Amino acid sequence: MDVGDTVKEGQVLVSIEPTELQYAVEMQRAAVRQVRAQLGIGPNDPPPSDPTKVALVQRAAADLLDAKQKYDRATLLFQSQLIAQEQVDAAKAKYDNANAARELAVQQVEQLAGQLQSSEATPSLGRQEAG
Repeated sequence: MDVGDTVKEGQVLVSIEPTELQYAVEMQRAAVRQVRAQLGIGPNDPPPSDPTKVALVQRAAADLLDAKQKYDRATLLFQSQLIAQEQVDAAKAKYDNANAARELAVQQVEQLAGQLQSSEATPSLGRQEAG
């Protein structure tokens, strides 16, 4: 069959070997397990509805809190003329970086949750086709 050929209703266009289909399903299941591990959820747990509950985001939030406290402390020390502006600027840069890292972690969790939903749909489709 070539591109542009006329086909009839019900005509087989593609034939997939059951072993190839099983391999594809197993690959998809492995991908699902990997994403679940990254999200820190079990095999039957739903994707997280709140990204802030995922360890990846919680760690980034803790780093952000630490950076904010150091920036606030540096600001106070500067106002008391105990440290140079350069040290305040460095603390502010670390705070800004930690804030960006937390936002990135939230985005990663949301992306992984979407990837999980997409990946889990495929094996069920594969099982239907194989059966």
